[in-house]
Amino acid sequence: MDDKTLEVLAKQAGLDLYLKEFPEDLRAAAEQVEAQRKALPSHFTASDEPWPGMAFGKRSCRSTP
Repeated sequence: MDDKTLEVLAKQAGLDLYLKEFPEDLRAAAEQVEAQRKALPSHFTASDEPWPGMAFGKRSCRSTP
């Protein structure tokens, strides 16, 4: 990931100050996220969850359409 992309993503996430103090850590985290996204199935969309929804007892926390 190039520096400009990392800077834009950090700013969007509210991590611009963190980027100034710990640029290596933020770059490592961004690279891990990028690798995990590549490992997802190609049909996976941002609204899909790769884990089951939270549930307490018999009630689910997911809203039903």
